[in-house]
Amino acid sequence: MATTQKNDQHKKKWLNSYGKYAGLGIQMIAPVLLLSWLGHELDKYLKTGNPWFTLSGAIIGIFASMVVLFKTVR
Repeated sequence: MATTQKNDQHKKKWLNSYGKYAGLGIQMIAPVLLLSWLGHELDKYLKTGNPWFTLSGAIIGIFASMVVLFKTVR
């Protein structure tokens, strides 16, 4: 009986850990995509010749996703 409870706890802990890190991928890609898209739209609106806002948005998104990664792993 005790081994069944122990196995259930181990399985639950594993699933919680798996879910936490599976969602991390979405949390990392979302800021990059969102800020890149916003930069692209800003470039179109301002009719810039170069994609400066798109690149800036991508870089800021990458930085934000790294912050999320380090906070989650720590």
